[in-house]
Amino acid sequence: APGTPRVPTERDAPIIPLPTNLKHLREMETVLRLPLNHNLSVVGDMGDAKNLLALTLGRMRNQGVRVMSCFERMSERDLLEREVVEIDAEGRKSTKYVPSELILGLEAGDLVVLDEFSKVAPDARAALNRLLQKGEATLPKSGRRVPFNPNGRIITLSNDGDASAEQLDRFVTLRIDYLPPDEELALLRSVAPRVDVAILQKLVLLANKIRQNSRSATPVMPWPLSTRSLVKMARHLQVFESDRKRRIPHVLK
Repeated sequence: APGTPRVPTERDAPIIPLPTNLKHLREMETVLRLPLNHNLSVVGDMGDAKNLLALTLGRMRNQGVRVMSCFERMSERDLLEREVVEIDAEGRKSTKYVPSELILGLEAGDLVVLDEFSKVAPDARAALNRLLQKGEATLPKSGRRVPFNPNGRIITLSNDGDASAEQLDRFVTLRIDYLPPDEELALLRSVAPRVDVAILQKLVLLANKIRQNSRSATPVMPWPLSTRSLVKMARHLQVFESDRKRRIPHVLK
């Protein structure tokens, strides 16, 4: 039946089945199966695979997936409806409002991923809690009442340090971190098998030093070096063999 969950297995995962990735997928699935407060807020550093984990879990479930990108000062109306501008054959413009991906997903019983959720205005976050408590929404423009399918689930994604996750009392918060060094190295070796392991080890070591420093009172860099960035570097070195002999700061450019 739609929305019937399965426990993720290593064979199922369309991402590299590293132990930490599989652990997070199982933790996420456990929350989505809860009878109450079964929505999930995933919090972590930027570029640590939050999006990939959420989309992977969606593909692994027998359930539709909808992604909604949030933006600065997103309001309650923005969560419920989106504005669509249409141009007819004579070039005349008209505006109409249609249900958002959030509303369409909850109505259909889908898994809705709200990316960059920290950008949503506080009053809109509070409104989301109220809507989930009621189990329905009323669209501002049309006045149409939309009951939520009980199979519907929400995953919000936020960067570490954002207060948005703590303001969602109908969500369970899962904090994730970057992969352990040995798993991160295994990931880089899988995407750049022709690059010398010693070079990839230096990249992982450098990334972890930068991450530790970024959490200090006087960081050298204002943000950590993400796993996503490491993968891009490894793929660069895989293609451009001459750069493997150059200093790592050149690769960082």
